[in-house]
Amino acid sequence: MKIQEKANGAQMALYWELIWSLHIPNKIKHLLWGASHDILPTCVNLVSKKVIPKGICFCCGKSNESLIHALWECKLSKKVWRLSMLGFVVVEQWHMLSFIDFFEKAKIVLPFIELEQFAYIWWMLWKARNDNLHGQGVHNPTHLLERIFELYEESHKSQEQPRACRVNQNEIWSCLLEGFYKLNVDGATDSATRLRSIGAVVRNDFGVFMGALAMQNPRGASILATKLQVIYRGVLFVTSASFSLSS
Repeated sequence: MKIQEKANGAQMALYWELIWSLHIPNKIKHLLWGASHDILPTCVNLVSKKVIPKGICFCCGKSNESLIHALWECKLSKKVWRLSMLGFVVVEQWHMLSFIDFFEKAKIVLPFIELEQFAYIWWMLWKARNDNLHGQGVHNPTHLLERIFELYEESHKSQEQPRACRVNQNEIWSCLLEGFYKLNVDGATDSATRLRSIGAVVRNDFGVFMGALAMQNPRGASILATKLQVIYRGVLFVTSASFSLSS
């Protein structure tokens, strides 16, 4: 076997290992498998099998509907990717030849948890494409994205297992050093409204409450973006409040 073939084989093994390790439903993994092999029934693929005469995209009517066009280049898909607030901005210069090419680019710029959200977006865009094809209407990009994150969070909640809390009896807690403050931050999502809220609480070295912050984060923000935002806002709150020991 040639060296290049061995390298390609090893690379694909890592690719599939990453796909199967994603914490996503099997139906989404199956779609990613089909996308990776380019066997999904896009107009271009149906033309090649002589099922339909033309491969023009039925959504925009401007380009042939390959998989990349349908789920990346077409107008609805572009709007959803722009609104997704994932760890990358839609780059118009990204010209992918295949889903594998797309996924390889995404995994470079996205953390693992957002790579899972990436998979959900891909799956929902394909579903929206099929709904449009079968006369069920064109989805609003904002509503579509909200539904994507709802499904993502519902799936992760169902996968969570209760874990026993183990207490270390020998653990000794000590007060903060004099003049130091403790900042606790957290974020939460309202499953009904999809609004993300962030909060922070500050206590001094005696454990006395010094101040708190609560505010809303943009709807649809990713989990990672919310975590980073709550840390940033918490630190900003502490520095701007200028706490002193006499407070």
